Amino acid sequence: MAIAVRADDIDVDELVKSDRVHRLVYTDPAIFEAEMERIFERSWVFVAHESEIARSGDFKTTFIGRNPVIITRDSDAHIRVLMNRCMHRGAVVCREERGNTSAFRCGYHGWTYNTRGDLAIVTARGGYGPEFDQASLGLIPAPRLESYRGFYFASMNPTVEPLVDHLGKAKTYLDLALDASPEGEIEVSAGLSKYAAPANWKLQVENWIDHYHAPVTHEIAFATKTRRGERQAASLSRLEDGHRAEDIWDGVSTFGHGHGTTQKLYLAGQRNGPAAHGGAEYARALGRSYGSDRAREILNSDVQLVLFPNFFIQPNRHHFRVLRPVAVDRTEITAYPYTLKGAPDEMNRFQVQDLSWWASAAGFGQPDDVEAFARCQEGLQVRIAEWVLFMRGVHQEEVMPDGEIRGEGANEATQRGIYREWQRLMR
Repeated sequence: MAIAVRADDIDVDELVKSDRVHRLVYTDPAIFEAEMERIFERSWVFVAHESEIARSGDFKTTFIGRNPVIITRDSDAHIRVLMNRCMHRGAVVCREERGNTSAFRCGYHGWTYNTRGDLAIVTARGGYGPEFDQASLGLIPAPRLESYRGFYFASMNPTVEPLVDHLGKAKTYLDLALDASPEGEIEVSAGLSKYAAPANWKLQVENWIDHYHAPVTHEIAFATKTRRGERQAASLSRLEDGHRAEDIWDGVSTFGHGHGTTQKLYLAGQRNGPAAHGGAEYARALGRSYGSDRAREILNSDVQLVLFPNFFIQPNRHHFRVLRPVAVDRTEITAYPYTLKGAPDEMNRFQVQDLSWWASAAGFGQPDDVEAFARCQEGLQVRIAEWVLFMRGVHQEEVMPDGEIRGEGANEATQRGIYREWQRLMR
């Protein structure tokens, strides 16, 4: 099969079929470079939660595709995304990952910018002559910046569709995650865990909404939890918390733009999950905030959500993750634990500790996934095995009235949804 490797000649219809993806999607550097331009710079990517930059002068640095950026809350408390590039000779003006400041000073020639991005100080200003237009040389803002319930997304594409349209049905699931807070807000102030995988970025996206791998990949982690006297996570063949099969809907969903979920919906009774650490006090707080029906829905839902291409949230473990593609075979991932405003302190402490146990560099869960990603990247070098398969459950998909596609159990409908969006954007 002949597939061009020049970015201008990529034939996405030869790379992605309805139930499989060609290995070059993970291994070809030209395809990776095209992804940076066509996906990460033309669509919406997550950049920050408002609580990360809560005070005037707070900032964090990250990337939109290849573009280094600074997210800052200026002196007027407005959140901005600025290109992290001095307008003089092109140097990055801020190296720190996060902090608080009144100005960003370039370490090369000393040009200094305030938190609005204005060029405030030019060293040896007199050398530039009377025609020098200092006001026109501020840090360049991202063309688009919008937020949804405290989550900020940016785009390099000035004509990208509104964020609410991009999120679509995903708002329903993001609302479910945030309404787990009796005050409807989360706080991201418990540190972070950062790690890298020697693998293509899409392997992490696929994995986040993959029911199928957990009992195998995380077998030792689950056994360790059992030995420690904690509840063993359910395998594909077992029920969770003593509920009957007919009382649980266990499956996946995808609903446009590459977004998707894995979810367990407990249809009868109340599940025993991390919310149990909040006890009756937490349940009452939810009831007071949202009413009994919504409180029951929150307590009895276990949903993991991916917002394509770079944001993942797991309400059941109170954290979200953000990925950054570095190279065709290297990906950086940051996990952010969060606490629920208005929830019991015991519950919030438990969740932060549990995430450390699972997803830190020395944790028992995430290193399993990183090893799996590395093995996939190595195995995909085999040239005579061309295809990666996503055919599980293709005969069992159900299209809902609103267009959401659902599949029961360990269905790969979510992965198929990811690559429909990949195909659309790469065209």
